[in-house]
Amino acid sequence: MNHNHTTEKAAASDATYLSDYFSLFTIPIVHTFTFESRWPVAWEGFCSAAPVLRSTFASIHTLRFSMMGEGPFPDAHPELFDAFPELRYFTITAHDDRTFRSCLHPWISHLVDGTSASWPKLVLLTLRTTTTAGSDTMDDDTRDAVELIKSLRETMGLPFDLYRHCDRSAS
Repeated sequence: MNHNHTTEKAAASDATYLSDYFSLFTIPIVHTFTFESRWPVAWEGFCSAAPVLRSTFASIHTLRFSMMGEGPFPDAHPELFDAFPELRYFTITAHDDRTFRSCLHPWISHLVDGTSASWPKLVLLTLRTTTTAGSDTMDDDTRDAVELIKSLRETMGLPFDLYRHCDRSAS
């Protein structure tokens, strides 16, 4: 599904409209889902739609989030980590580590809660930043969050690889 102005309007709307909007895409074999937004309100709407996404896109193998807007993005909803039971590849693209942590910290809470393994088939987490002035290394809090997620999953017998990419040519 390509992101456009309609996608942002749908994500910012109420749950009923959002459910109807996503039901338009009930293609039986969709393996990649990309969500791109520069607006925190659209991200909030996307996260709140996790139960609908689980029933509509259960076969997703690749999930890509691109949150390139300025300003803080709200934390991901815990339900997001129960959606996409077939997920193998998860990519987050963001301008800064704070945005990465809006996904990583709730993921830690979900793992510690222990209600489910969250994405038991995950094999690769990619953190990608597109910046012209930033560092290509994670800050301590983000690095600690990733290491904790890896450790928690390893104790469950669910290891994954991490790839961190900094594309200095994009903005």
